Amino acid sequence: MKHSLLSLALASLLASVSAQATAQESVVIEGKQYSTIEVNGQTYLTPDNGSKKRVARSLDGKAAQPGLRSGDILLQGVASPELTVSGTLLIEADEPQARALAKRHGLSFKQSSGGIALLEAKPGTDLNAISARLQQEGVKVQIELAGAEQQPR
Repeated sequence: MKHSLLSLALASLLASVSAQATAQESVVIEGKQYSTIEVNGQTYLTPDNGSKKRVARSLDGKAAQPGLRSGDILLQGVASPELTVSGTLLIEADEPQARALAKRHGLSFKQSSGGIALLEAKPGTDLNAISARLQQEGVKVQIELAGAEQQPR
């Protein structure tokens, strides 16, 4: 009971920290260091190796969104299961449009069904950057996370 109460307290603390967190902010929970990152409109924690990273800031003072690559590990909270970034983007587009978008952004077209297409990025590709570019073009997109049911909004 004491352990679950402690976990609940830590989870609520994490929730308040996450709500205030911005891109590439570091937090320490239970002695482990994490960075925050926004993916699909939600803030996640990613294990931080403790390196001192320079954070680029735009003129409005906001930190630049850190890179997100296939294989990166994300956590919704301390007690949550790990989610792995798959390297796949789900987009709302018919097959011809999806194929054109894939070609234009250096992605591989995997499949399309019912107006939803799967595009795969090459290893090392910054998925947040590609997602942002697709959204600027008016495309609804979500980055697939293994272990989470994700569908484009």
